[in-house]
Amino acid sequence: MSGQKRSGWYYVFVGCAVLFLAGVIAVGAGVFMTVRWTKSFKNEMEDPQLRTAGALEAMNTETLPEGYYVAINIRAPFGFGNLVMLSDGEPSDNANDFANGDHLFVYFEGPGWDDDWKQFARGGDPPTDALSELNIHIDAAEHLGKGELTVDDMEVFYSTTVGDISAEGVEHDGGAFSILLVRCPQGDKRSRIIVWSGPPPAEGAEDRVRGTTGDPVRISEMLGNFRLCG
Repeated sequence: MSGQKRSGWYYVFVGCAVLFLAGVIAVGAGVFMTVRWTKSFKNEMEDPQLRTAGALEAMNTETLPEGYYVAINIRAPFGFGNLVMLSDGEPSDNANDFANGDHLFVYFEGPGWDDDWKQFARGGDPPTDALSELNIHIDAAEHLGKGELTVDDMEVFYSTTVGDISAEGVEHDGGAFSILLVRCPQGDKRSRIIVWSGPPPAEGAEDRVRGTTGDPVRISEMLGNFRLCG
């Protein structure tokens, strides 16, 4: 005896039910992950030790550069990216406020490169509009130069300028800062962008880049503290 033939509407109903259930599971998982991320973010903002541990993990290192502290560490949910801000201004008594130091190091890691950053890697100007979207605002006054170098397995493109910069409410005015783009070995498609600011060039210096955050020797030394390519 053959089985009863089901109506086509039965299969439509089953398909819709499966899609609905999958949607409920996806939404529930998304809410759970968002709540978990929010709690983790709040804990790191309030606990300097957790914040430092998260920054060390993001930059794949065991120690911070000498004299630097973690001012901000933000890990976006679902593995979207990381934002780390280091400062050589010492924390206050509550360890969450920092004095205005001489150097600011901002590191962003996220998915992919857009055309503006690809153009920068080919020798073009750094896309300051893209930095503004990361809440890093730049007012350039004097361009000091650009170049590229290799640090361990990292290919680094950089451009150095004198001017004003603010990041997450922290301001550095009149100093030298470098915008760096780090490219990892073939197959790694993540973008790694750094803004490193410090004091302006020495008065009367013939080589206005030497000793600043645009000095290739200093860039190599600073990036040598991290293993950004894993």
